[in-house]
Amino acid sequence: MAGLVSGTAFANEAAPVFWVGLVAIWVFAVQLGWLPAGGLIAGPGRW
Repeated sequence: MAGLVSGTAFANEAAPVFWVGLVAIWVFAVQLGWLPAGGLIAGPGRW
């Protein structure tokens, strides 16, 4: 268990911030569809 925690902490510190952000966008927007992957969608009745 301690090795798993240490490995996770090391990976978290070693991963660049932009890479973590790209993976988060891919998971939550593309795979799960929970969040929009882009910006505001313009159209009738929208801002």
